[in-house]
This record gives sequence, structure tokens and C-alpha cells, in this order.
Amino acid sequence: MKTVRADGGKDALKEKLREAFAAPAPVDKERFLRTVPQPQMSHVEFMLLQIGYMKKWIWAVSAFVFGIALNGACFWNRDMLWVIASLMPFIALSLTTENARSAVYGMEELEMASRFSLRSVVLARLGILGFFHTLLLCVLVPLSSRNSVYTVFQTGIYLIVPYLITTVLSLGASRQYHGKEVFYMCMGIAALVSVLHTVISGGAKILYTRDYFKWWVAAFAILSAGFIMECRKMIRQTEEIG
Repeated sequence: MKTVRADGGKDALKEKLREAFAAPAPVDKERFLRTVPQPQMSHVEFMLLQIGYMKKWIWAVSAFVFGIALNGACFWNRDMLWVIASLMPFIALSLTTENARSAVYGMEELEMASRFSLRSVVLARLGILGFFHTLLLCVLVPLSSRNSVYTVFQTGIYLIVPYLITTVLSLGASRQYHGKEVFYMCMGIAALVSVLHTVISGGAKILYTRDYFKWWVAAFAILSAGFIMECRKMIRQTEEIG
């Protein structure tokens, strides 16, 4: 292997290592795969199959938050907006930890050798949880605004911003680190965002007035762009691994 100078940069070193340890091209791969029986599976069946592999606590956390919002809005007649907003980071935690589960348990190489690529599995997990969280927000937003002085639009922004902060930071952490420390880092990020939101919503109500709402909208836009960028980087990383 050629020597790489120190000033060559991390990217150059990765490229040289990839060239040095590149696996040889498979011989008669297509012919061999044609001899292996491959049961047909639609995209819907594949998505449903992935749902079965997801941890039960993911659905339990969402059901718990939904129960609090439902009781607060319909039975307690109390403003539960800030309580629900402080719990949103833990809903985001379910997406980031499930997405990083392959790295946490060291299953990346096994999943790369499976019928479906690691990229397909990651996209399926993101799609399933993203769709489910969208439906959950469609229910939580009107419930949280029912006994609140804020409009449905304002309520939605106040709920989504802590969710996005947790998601963007956790996805970034899961790209940089591997092993079980990823789970603990994501848990710490979710807890920190939740505590900070609780402190701010209780002691700095001025930040939730009409004059500051434009900054919340700007934060939502920036974080949404950051979320898309992190997803692209994560998908690109899985392609490099594969």
C-alpha cells in the first residue's frame, strides 16, 4: 500500500484504504443468483416486514405521549402544550435509535450480506417512522391546541422544533460514532433538549409571544433543511459501507 502523507487529509486516507482492501469482483454472480430461489416480495410487504423488527418501546412511547395529550385535552381540560412539547424529543429518539440499530448491535456487515441492502433497510425504517410520526403529529397538534391560547399553526411549530433539534443532533452523532455509545448519546441529546425546553417554557414565556414567533418559524425552516441534509449524508454513508 502506498504511503499517504499526513497532510493528505482524512478523505485521501479513506480512499487509499478502500483501494487497498477492495474485494475482487465476484465471478458468475448473476448466474449464481439465478440458481437461488428468490420468493417475490412487494414494497408493501417489505415495509410490513420491517415493522415487525422494530422495538416495542417505540410504539409504547408514542402511545404514552398520545394518552397524555388526549387526557389533557378531553378529560382534564388543561393546557398540555408544554408537557407534550417537552416529550417530543423522546419520540424523535425512537427514530434515531431505530435508524442506528445496525451500528449499535454491530449488524451492518450481516445486513449488507442479506437479500435487501443496508440502504433499503435504512430507508424503510426512516419512511415507516417518519410516516407514523407525521400521523401522530396530525393528532397531537389539534389536541395540544384545544385548551391553549395558541393557534394550531403555532402549536405545530412549538411541537416540531424540539423534535427536529433532537433528530438533527442525533443523526449527526449516529454518523460519527458506532456501537452502543450511539444509543447513550442519542438518549442524552433527547434528555438535554427536553430539560432545556422545560426550563425555557417555564421561565422565559416571552420567547413564546407573537414578537418572537418569526424566529420559531425560521428555526423550523433551518432545522428542516438540516434534517434533509443529515438524511442524505446518512444514506451516502450506508452506500459507502455497502
